[in-house]
Amino acid sequence: MSHVEYLDGSLKVKVTDKMKKESDLLAAQRRADVRDAMKFGWDGYRTYAMGKDELLPLSKGGRDNFGGLATTLVDSLDSLWLMDLKSEFYEARDFVRDHIDYSRVTSTVSVFETTIRHLGGLLGAYEMSQDEIFLERADELGTKLIHAFDKGIIPDQQVSLQPVSERGDVADSEDVSQPESKREGAANSEDALVGDDDFLYGHDVGQRYSNLAEIGSLQLEFRYLGERTKNIAYTEKIMNVFDKIIERQPDNGLWYNTIAETVSDGGPIDNFGKLTIGSEADSFYETILKIWLQSGRSLNMSKYRLVYDKVIEGIHENLLHESSPSALRYLAEQTSDHVTVHEMEHLSCYTGGLIALGAFYDPDGFQSARAQRDLQTAKAITYTCYQMFERSVTGIAGEKATFSVGNDFYYREEDSKYILRPEFFETLYIMHEITGDPMYREWGWETFSNIIKYCKTDIGFASLHGVHNPSPFKEDHADSYFYSETLKYLYLLFGGGEKGMLDKYVFTTKGHLLKIDK
Repeated sequence: MSHVEYLDGSLKVKVTDKMKKESDLLAAQRRADVRDAMKFGWDGYRTYAMGKDELLPLSKGGRDNFGGLATTLVDSLDSLWLMDLKSEFYEARDFVRDHIDYSRVTSTVSVFETTIRHLGGLLGAYEMSQDEIFLERADELGTKLIHAFDKGIIPDQQVSLQPVSERGDVADSEDVSQPESKREGAANSEDALVGDDDFLYGHDVGQRYSNLAEIGSLQLEFRYLGERTKNIAYTEKIMNVFDKIIERQPDNGLWYNTIAETVSDGGPIDNFGKLTIGSEADSFYETILKIWLQSGRSLNMSKYRLVYDKVIEGIHENLLHESSPSALRYLAEQTSDHVTVHEMEHLSCYTGGLIALGAFYDPDGFQSARAQRDLQTAKAITYTCYQMFERSVTGIAGEKATFSVGNDFYYREEDSKYILRPEFFETLYIMHEITGDPMYREWGWETFSNIIKYCKTDIGFASLHGVHNPSPFKEDHADSYFYSETLKYLYLLFGGGEKGMLDKYVFTTKGHLLKIDK
């Protein structure tokens, strides 16, 4: 186990001018290599899958798994701009202007995925370039997506982008109305849940449910859209939903991952499932802090900071554990029966960066006892995530680590895949920005090099299965977030972008940059 001095997060590295200069010189070349990877992946997408949602990096084709909205293209826009791939950016801009037609999307689309990937991508491109076409298309899409919030606290999980005359199932797509329902109380049913078309129901008639992430990860995009279009209804509808959830913050600070709502009579909401900061909850917790940051840390938005602080206390008290024998700090899960499940997803590695960000902007000051405790926790979690990469045979982390007494952790076969996830690199970027410690760049370069070694194909990058095996195999899948997040955060880690970006922008859950209110 290398760099063990980083284990518990207590190490404070004094970065000298010489260390910074050497790190910056090395980072400049590494940044160029990341840019080359972005261009290589884009060229493959442009050649074999232009306009498709995703590139198939092995079979050299494309697929539409998000409604045929050119998801990889839109998700990549602000990365192309940041990396000064302007020719590629403007070609993509022209495609958005001339070829994306929401009325031609015949299937329903996921409100969650379409918002964080497509709407967020358009808004990030607008923020970077100030090209009005992106805001126009975002507003056009927003008027359709926002109707998912017409029926209550829990939004429809799927919406149609068809004109009303061709579907007749929602209000006028141009009428972005004010929030209507204000539902109170709490339901009691914890019955099993079953699916039914546009949204999901419990066995109790009229009960709809979703998870924390799908409800609570759309606020940054719609708040920004509402501000830029001067349409307050976007903000009011999206925040009405969010506020109804956070008003019911449990005593321990953490929600279970499932939210249910009894629709009849404006009925109550219920919260059950498991305590986790991983999938189905992750970006909800991220959004709580980032709403406050997006507001410029304004006093009238301070309630979100208070909610976030209670979340972090809940994480320390309920989910933070140490492995045996190495005492790695990791974030477990907990069932509704208070049974601890000693597993940590790679997805959860975002928390190192999130907790460090919260510490850096602590209202009591970065040097306060709380902020320094949180920074130490963030460092320790970051080190554990690095170990999830380093201890793998390929130097690439699996999807989920299982922790066991005397063995620290291992990867089950079904969890030994890497689907080009960005969370570790997001955390490395934030940790380096806050501490200046060059070691975070070294960890980033080490893991990026292994991704190039194992995931690169003839035309792009592919997911990997068998990260704990000497001969893993590639899978014909390349998620759009590899371009919107993974490569972007690596580029920023190695010195790309503007100075002081954390003070100027809030990063959405898909890595899109939105200007902080002043």
